Amino acid sequence: VNSPTGRIEDALVGVSAFSPSFLSAAAGATFWLGDTAGDSLTGFGSNGQQRLATRLPFPRRPPQTSLVDAMRSGELAAAHDERSQSFTRVKYADDHLPHYLPFFQALVPAPGGELWVQEYSARRTDPARYLVVGSDGAPRAWINLPAGVRVSDVANDRLVGIHVDDDGVETIEVLRYTRN
Repeated sequence: VNSPTGRIEDALVGVSAFSPSFLSAAAGATFWLGDTAGDSLTGFGSNGQQRLATRLPFPRRPPQTSLVDAMRSGELAAAHDERSQSFTRVKYADDHLPHYLPFFQALVPAPGGELWVQEYSARRTDPARYLVVGSDGAPRAWINLPAGVRVSDVANDRLVGIHVDDDGVETIEVLRYTRN
């Protein structure tokens, strides 16, 4: 919440920069839960009992100054009025930034009970990296995708991705991959 005048009528409410979230996905017989501020996922079986705990091998990363500056600049350019600009400046002020970025940002179920976990990337147009976690909770493979592509659906030998270009235009891409 930001109110430069101190009056409730002037307040703007929004999400903090690089804020974590709680994600869930059902993959095969496992229901996965995870807080993106942490480096782990918990898997529950169909009976509701915890089956698996998986630690994700993603690095703990503080927000880089260049990333903060780029995100702030982009939001300031899109702000339509002084209130929005004021909110953006406060949102990206050093005392409001988290010490670390989230570890991951998406969970995508895949065939055979696998789960594809997207490593956190603040900018939608950056390349994406996914960790494939097996139905037993063990890491299986890394999948690197081109800039701007995010996985929407996974099949045995291809995936559907949403590509966003620098202008924010979305297109659907079907990409093939090979299992080793």
